[in-house]
Amino acid sequence: MLARLSPYEFSLASPHAVRGAICRHFASSFAHHALQGLASRRPAHSARTRVALWQRLAFVLGSIGILAAVALAPQATLWAVSAGLALLFVPLIGFRLLAAHGLFASESDGEPVRSPCVPDHELPIYTLLVPLYREGHMLPALIEALSRLDYPAAKLDVKIVLEASDQATIEAARALGLPGMFEIVVVPELHPRTKPKALNYALPLARGEYVVIYDAEDRPERGQLRQALHAFRNGPPTSPRCRRGSVSITPRTISSPASSPSNIALCSTGCCPLSTGSSSPFRSAGRRTISAPRR
Repeated sequence: MLARLSPYEFSLASPHAVRGAICRHFASSFAHHALQGLASRRPAHSARTRVALWQRLAFVLGSIGILAAVALAPQATLWAVSAGLALLFVPLIGFRLLAAHGLFASESDGEPVRSPCVPDHELPIYTLLVPLYREGHMLPALIEALSRLDYPAAKLDVKIVLEASDQATIEAARALGLPGMFEIVVVPELHPRTKPKALNYALPLARGEYVVIYDAEDRPERGQLRQALHAFRNGPPTSPRCRRGSVSITPRTISSPASSPSNIALCSTGCCPLSTGSSSPFRSAGRRTISAPRR
């Protein structure tokens, strides 16, 4: 083999070094994907497109019409506007109440998901995306919590996603001497500086079949990844590609874990790209609770 490669220059490198070189070489492509990927591939799903001319005209004419109606018949206009708003919002409120009732009913009556014992060699790779900004003081507890997950370390691909302008957190992460399953991804200085943009930048680097997103204050249950895998594999074929799990939150101002659970998105890599205009990238995706801790 070495004889066949003799005309070429080559060198041995660790996987981290190779991925670091890829990040440096394709940084501009990753940046373009993070900012323009959704708008270029699915423009109908992106908010980057400005309001169309006919929409602006409709808004102006509608406003003029409402002002004229208020001047001519204020009482009747008030009743008409109130009725229109009621028709718009009452069904939405009713839908949310029904959804909340169904969620609480399933948590109180159903049993927590019990995942069967799957041999480690049959488990898929999980990518954990952890975006942080000016949260270096949260890193030690977060790394400890992620290291306690009941999942083989060789099957975990943990990306600590940091902003290039946040040198304090970058230095804190590098000073920890992270285990081999952790990798620091530095997002170039791009605007807007949002969490979805940082996640979009890191998503092409994901090696896992499944992707999880955690925040700095999250403390996931040890068996959460296995439970999510069981839910994905045993759910109906038309089930959502995103699931919702439970985590405990550690408040930023105190060191003891809080008692209230939070939610975390777990999804397969076939999900749509994250939107750069929302702080909750999976808000519109179908969700299902995979475990509900009793506290």
